[in-house]
Amino acid sequence: MLLPLISLVIILLFAFRSSTWIYPAKKLPPGPPGLPLIGNLFQLLGVQRRGKPAIVIGSHKVALDLFEKRGSIYSERPRCIVANEIMTRNLVFAFAPHDNSWRRMRRASHEILNNQIVKNYHKFQNIEAVLLVKDLSKAPEFYIRHIQRATTSSLLSVIYGLPPCPDPFDPTLMLVTDLTQSVLDAAAPGQHLVEYFPFLRYLPSRLCSWKRHAEHVFQIADSVFGDLYRQVEKRAERAWLAGTLYAAGSETTSKQMLWFLLSMAIYPDIQAKAQKQIDDIIGRERLPNLDDFERLPYVRALIKELLRWRGVGPFGIPHALSEDDYYEGYLIPKGTDCIVNVWALNHDQDVYGSDADFFRPERHLDQDGQLKLVASRETKDEGHNTFGFGRRDIEKRVSRICVGRHVAVNSLFIQMTCILWCFNITPAEDETGKPIFIDENEMIEDGLTVRPLPINRYKFTQRFPEMEELVMNVLELDGRDHLDTED
Repeated sequence: MLLPLISLVIILLFAFRSSTWIYPAKKLPPGPPGLPLIGNLFQLLGVQRRGKPAIVIGSHKVALDLFEKRGSIYSERPRCIVANEIMTRNLVFAFAPHDNSWRRMRRASHEILNNQIVKNYHKFQNIEAVLLVKDLSKAPEFYIRHIQRATTSSLLSVIYGLPPCPDPFDPTLMLVTDLTQSVLDAAAPGQHLVEYFPFLRYLPSRLCSWKRHAEHVFQIADSVFGDLYRQVEKRAERAWLAGTLYAAGSETTSKQMLWFLLSMAIYPDIQAKAQKQIDDIIGRERLPNLDDFERLPYVRALIKELLRWRGVGPFGIPHALSEDDYYEGYLIPKGTDCIVNVWALNHDQDVYGSDADFFRPERHLDQDGQLKLVASRETKDEGHNTFGFGRRDIEKRVSRICVGRHVAVNSLFIQMTCILWCFNITPAEDETGKPIFIDENEMIEDGLTVRPLPINRYKFTQRFPEMEELVMNVLELDGRDHLDTED
């Protein structure tokens, strides 16, 4: 018993020394004092994470200065043993280190997801939005599953060229959703002790349930992504690139759509304004499609506001510093984890005004009701920071900005517009006929993402009687080659 105790004392003393004396003569950024070994694990903000320096950034200026002006040294990722090294073997480029493999995957993803190429995917996204409103009209109680199906199936078509999958309970769709959530959970801070004691990585799997689970997730994901990629060259890097774009895109976009339903139910005046513009421009003789994108500025402003007000990644994915840097007189040591408080930036009253906590699409419009053409320094032309940071003009270099943002915005646009064209969205009613209260500030943390409470229920009321017939006509005309539209 004495030897393990002595070993523990030595480890604690070493951790204390390393956590407090690594840079005794340097001026580190200010922050609350951390505890030995665990640093500021149990504090909201701090200067240590996983036993090493960390900074939490809550300023637009600092975020832009570090991640865009000095992006070449702030584009690394912190080591993530379970999610990155075991579950995905460094093949998910969102978590992967900034090496040649990452550069190849980044270039390849830009080739298929840049703003010009994504126009080729409109037909897939249009048909999925029509299927979505059909499903909502038939079984609104399964709205979460319908949204997951529409987003995931759309990306199957975009990434793999597969036809739409109309079954919301399709095993592959459900499996990818579960796999993605496993990785997001594993990447969340504080989930696994091995992230703080890396030597545990080398313990035998038979002694570690967490390690067996992580290896099991990899085996399933590798099999699924490999099978989906069977039509092209079977290189693991390319197969996982496609799988990553598919899995990550479906997870984030579907959760963003859940926030859309919540916002419409609790802000009926905004819903009515969007519907009026849709009715004025499109009318009621056809469904919306992505060709209407430029003609519906209020809906586009609504998307920007949704991504600002309730972006699904409140802290994004941490960056890491590849070499020592000095900023405003402070040393930021090599290897420092750099965490952006995206939620704080998106609710900064100095940028968005005193009503930053409220959902108001008009903040993105000019006095003529058009999208503001002058991009702000803080958010460029996005209107928010939910897509992350990095140079937008040279995608294939060091940028860590979301490479799938164009596809994501298009999916949000067509799904939201079709829903608004078809339905009035209100809170569901209880047994007494009283609307069920929905709290916009209550949410569930899903690893690195957040979503509304699953107990939220909505009522989807058809806006005009011809809606169902028009929906079925579109499915019969545009989906006749690969869809069975029978009930």
